[in-house]
Amino acid sequence: MRKQHIKSHPVAGLYVENQSWLRGWLYRKVGCTHLAADLVQDTFERLLKRESYGDVEKSGAYLKTTARNLVIDHWRRKALEAAYMEALHIQGETYHPSPEEQHMHLDLLNRIDQVVQRLPVQTRQVFLRVQLEGWGYAKVAESLGISVSTVKRHLKTALLECCFYCE
Repeated sequence: MRKQHIKSHPVAGLYVENQSWLRGWLYRKVGCTHLAADLVQDTFERLLKRESYGDVEKSGAYLKTTARNLVIDHWRRKALEAAYMEALHIQGETYHPSPEEQHMHLDLLNRIDQVVQRLPVQTRQVFLRVQLEGWGYAKVAESLGISVSTVKRHLKTALLECCFYCE
């Protein structure tokens, strides 16, 4: 009974028809068969989480776009991980978190990155200049051609988004 249900699911046919070419396409992007296979599964998982399938059943374009976004997310996470590990290396023996703490830190950094990527451009610029570059409000305001109160408003928006999303 369960097998029949799986075969009749609208995504099942799409999976059978597209997973092979999608895996090959992803392999050419990432250079690893295991990662490509994982990304294929993640692509179809995202499709399954949609409330409706609409025209997606007939088009590989959605699959390719979703897979491309997953590849971008993968490389962004790798870059964050490399930067984090470099920062730990610079700290030397003064601070050495456990593997569990490192995992928690990386997870939080990834969630913050996701929030920051979704922020409006000017809000993102304010947040990054204040938080990462250490700029003062006046310098940020001057560089963006906005008022200090607007800088504060953008920063408040960004920080609230980070707090709500990362809880």
